[in-house]
Amino acid sequence: MRLSTVGSVDENRVREEICVTGKSLYERRYTVGSAGNISARLDDGWLITPTDACLGRLDPAEIAKVDFEGRHVSGGRPSKTLALHRRIYENSSETRGVVHTHSTSLVTLTIAGVWKDEDVLPPLTPYYVMKVGHVPLIRYRRPGDPAVAEQVAALAASVRAVLLERLGPVVWEKSVSHASLMLWKSLRRRLSCIFRFCFGRKGFLSMLSRSLRLCSVLGGEGCWFLAFLDRFAAASKDGF
Repeated sequence: MRLSTVGSVDENRVREEICVTGKSLYERRYTVGSAGNISARLDDGWLITPTDACLGRLDPAEIAKVDFEGRHVSGGRPSKTLALHRRIYENSSETRGVVHTHSTSLVTLTIAGVWKDEDVLPPLTPYYVMKVGHVPLIRYRRPGDPAVAEQVAALAASVRAVLLERLGPVVWEKSVSHASLMLWKSLRRRLSCIFRFCFGRKGFLSMLSRSLRLCSVLGGEGCWFLAFLDRFAAASKDGF
């Protein structure tokens, strides 16, 4: 990555942060090819990864800059999901970074079936509740559809992430790095670890199944979880 003189020192730091975050996501296989995008809020506009760019090979100088009127200022052509990112920033004043990936595990979750549209996963642990809270499902529309941006905008002030059906998570936080960390520690990692543990131990899974069947009789969420395990296993082609 070459150093850029396209903006202020702070802007250049954010450009580098986007590139470092993109490379980390790519190396951990959260995204492949040109899937996914990252943006950041500046004092005079937004930075967003260019359309069709590989997150693992970003150039700071090619990160697109757009002013608050939506005009392209510099860098490559902005990602077609710019409208979605803008609407999040406009409705969440504390947000300074947005990360969207096509995480295999989380896309598979939307295919297998989420817990409910208002919360894609049940409150599995206190840590999950504290760090993530509610993560609503946004039903599928083509990438860049303005209707998705409006749906997410209505939720932006009350949640910190949504899961786009068949497209993956969108996470926003006080910086790009914090958004990436939340995606890793609180969403994808938690889902992956849970199901590795379940499917990797037949004895445990059998015990879990019996326990959850009892829970379902008592009015718990066991029925959903048992059915979900079957659907998730069928939908996931190459594990977690």
